[in-house]
Amino acid sequence: MENTIVVMGVGDDGRAGLPDAYLQRIAQCGVLVGGERQLEMFHDSPAEKVMIRSGLGELVEQLRNESRSTLVLASGDPLFYGIGGYLAAKLPGRIEVLPFVSSVQLAFARIGEGWHDAFTVSLHGRPIRGLAQRIDGKPKVALLTDEINHPAAVAAYLLEYGMTEYEAFVAEHLGGEKERTGWYGLTDLAALSSGDFAPLNVVVLRAKSPGVMPPAWPLGID
Repeated sequence: MENTIVVMGVGDDGRAGLPDAYLQRIAQCGVLVGGERQLEMFHDSPAEKVMIRSGLGELVEQLRNESRSTLVLASGDPLFYGIGGYLAAKLPGRIEVLPFVSSVQLAFARIGEGWHDAFTVSLHGRPIRGLAQRIDGKPKVALLTDEINHPAAVAAYLLEYGMTEYEAFVAEHLGGEKERTGWYGLTDLAALSSGDFAPLNVVVLRAKSPGVMPPAWPLGID
């Protein structure tokens, strides 16, 4: 019988944020797979470490032929724009997912607002082209960014299309010691650069209501 491969979500705070049941699964696995940051969180694990690089096809073949108990570490919810969905499609019937809180869920928790009605777009490793058309008329948008499509670049893009109806909430390193959140006006945000933000962040766009301002977050610049 083929072994089940566990795909586990991990937060920015590493083992500190995981329940005991998750930590026990990590302690019992023979092979621990993850990105450099995730593997460093569990550097003391006796399991063989396999670092995820760009070749996911190669990783799938390695997992397909692995007979030892294997656990793949992923960021946040592995099924939310994560590796969990990819592996489940490539290795049907062999994936068990142990999710963690997604970055978007944490961002809306910090705002104190529901996110079931948010339109979510991932710009991580994807072109920003067409974003204006996709979000036009959407009152609440969550964007997963990267080092190219960073918060300042997103703000500049929106201003180029005249989408001044939005205010932006930027959430960095959610759940970790370096967490930072704040509200920004698009003009102020566009004046910043990629170096002003951590690579791990989420941008929430919210359409402004006439006469209503967002709460005064201490780390915002508005």
